[in-house]
Amino acid sequence: LPVSPLRIGVITSPTGAVIRDILHVLRRRSPWLSVLVYPVPVQGAAAAAQIAGMIDRADARNEVDALILARGGGSLEDLQCFNEETVARAIARCRLPLVSAIGHETDVTISDLVADVRAATPSAAAELLGPDGAALGTRLLGQFRRLQQGLRQRLREPRQRLQFLERRLEQQHPVRLLLERSQRLDSALLALTRCQQRYLKADRQRLVLWRQRLLQQAPERRLERSHERLTALGARLQRQSPQRRLPAGA
Repeated sequence: LPVSPLRIGVITSPTGAVIRDILHVLRRRSPWLSVLVYPVPVQGAAAAAQIAGMIDRADARNEVDALILARGGGSLEDLQCFNEETVARAIARCRLPLVSAIGHETDVTISDLVADVRAATPSAAAELLGPDGAALGTRLLGQFRRLQQGLRQRLREPRQRLQFLERRLEQQHPVRLLLERSQRLDSALLALTRCQQRYLKADRQRLVLWRQRLLQQAPERRLERSHERLTALGARLQRQSPQRRLPAGA
């Protein structure tokens, strides 16, 4: 049987309680399913031929994913058309999956034995083909979460690798490299300027010192010091020499 059918064909009487039961079950379990009814008589002398012909027609049209051949309970004579060879052979050559749901749970017909699957009741046949929407949603949610988790795990390593490459690219970006080299050049220029200023200051101080020493050794300065020294010596000589008296009339 198909796991997730989208359209189900029902071969039964369109006016009986069977079709209402099947539709009720399918609306409750699988409201997204569409149902195509193939109307046939389900008892009487001509019913077997019409049922066999409808099975062949539904199989030839191939417009549904599975078929349900259904009838409510009844006497052995009421179910006799489902024991006919023509119906059994039509079921056997049908390429579509077919579920036979004839009578009550204790009723067994040749159609039940030939079909792909036998259901105890028509409602049970609808439950076989109509997936439980709530359970399916829960299962799909679990699968989605497992898929999401698996994708996260598979994407984690490439994402980390991408982040690593982005950081390296950012570090090796030409603009960043130029900025870093420009900063280093500015620092080097600043250090060179400071060093040059220190050397100029030291040279200026030495120049002042040499100028002072040169001024001290200049001839004018030396003559001035010598004159001052000679004057001091003359004064000292006068103080230390005794005064001589000159004779009268000299």
